[in-house]
Amino acid sequence: MTVTTPPPAPSTSAPSGSPARDSRSRPAAAPTPTARVLGRRASLPGGRAVIGALLVTLAAVGTFAAYTASTAGPRAQAVVATIEVRAGDRLHAEDLRTVAVDLLPEQLAQVFASPAELDGAVALAPIAADELVNHSAVLTASTAARTEEAAGARELSFALEREHALGGRLKRGEQIDLVATYGSGSDAYTTVVARQATVLDTDLGSGSVGSSGRVTITITLRDEAQVLEATHALEVAKVTVVRATGADHTADGAAGTRYQPAAPSSPATRRDGTTTSTNAGAGGSGSSAATRSEP
Repeated sequence: MTVTTPPPAPSTSAPSGSPARDSRSRPAAAPTPTARVLGRRASLPGGRAVIGALLVTLAAVGTFAAYTASTAGPRAQAVVATIEVRAGDRLHAEDLRTVAVDLLPEQLAQVFASPAELDGAVALAPIAADELVNHSAVLTASTAARTEEAAGARELSFALEREHALGGRLKRGEQIDLVATYGSGSDAYTTVVARQATVLDTDLGSGSVGSSGRVTITITLRDEAQVLEATHALEVAKVTVVRATGADHTADGAAGTRYQPAAPSSPATRRDGTTTSTNAGAGGSGSSAATRSEP
């Protein structure tokens, strides 16, 4: 049996004759410095990247705005009729209502936004139920009030050929002048026999083949003098209708102003064989010229 003896441990004691050192008097070891890793600093995005991001943002904003506009629905209000309206009918607030519409600004300017604007107006053309009420299809309250005034005046009906009555294109509430031409040839003259007469009704007749092609018009006149003058003209003169709606009558001539063309020349023979031609102007003055007639 073999016994192995471990080697003796090294002695930690100071050798004899040398002074003993205290382990606490040894200086502490300096800490090992940590190595710094140097890297490349991150750079800012370039100009192309900034522009690209801006374009993407604008596209997103535009898409959102378009979606919002398409889903928001119309915001403007316009008046429509709730019943079928015939030409000449008077409109009331209960016959109208507002609906939301999506129209261009120039289209919105042609319609009404509130039924109150049309209360008491008169329809100039047929309006179907749920149809937008346009400015051109009605006479508003101010004009309708003038028509109401005229309705209490004297009424006169007469028939004229279409070519002398604006082809029948007259609507209730419009104003017309009646112009009459008396006589014929050099003695004919033209004058206004009625001004600003208000149209109450027009009748175009059946319009069938063989019809007379005449238009029956009913108007109102302010006083008895106009009634007498217009009636006389309709019996003995050629009367023409002139539309005067919205016309400025302040520059018109006085009542009874006539137009008469210049009279033609009238030659006269003198005793000496010469002839004199006199041209009369519009004011009654004229010039004369003499010529000799050869035998």
